[in-house]
Amino acid sequence: RRNTVLGSSDGFYGSTQKTLAEGYYVWSGSKMRHFFEGLLLFRRSPWEAVASVLIIAGVLMLMQPFYLVVFTYSFSVILAGTVMYLICSHFKD
Repeated sequence: RRNTVLGSSDGFYGSTQKTLAEGYYVWSGSKMRHFFEGLLLFRRSPWEAVASVLIIAGVLMLMQPFYLVVFTYSFSVILAGTVMYLICSHFKD
């Protein structure tokens, strides 16, 4: 009777607390330090992440109906993210 939700005994519902306690969340100090070192050393994965964020931001700017200025710059942001992704795909891992 302890587990009222089917399949809750496998630890799925407690995984968030376990993850936070072990420090596996995204913004931990060592992971962020590794990310910024990768940016400074021109490593592929951090720059691809930045380019992907730019592309996503450009698409969101394109779809929003509120500000014409943001809509106007959306194509430039998408283009910059795409060119950045193309360039950083040639960086070493």
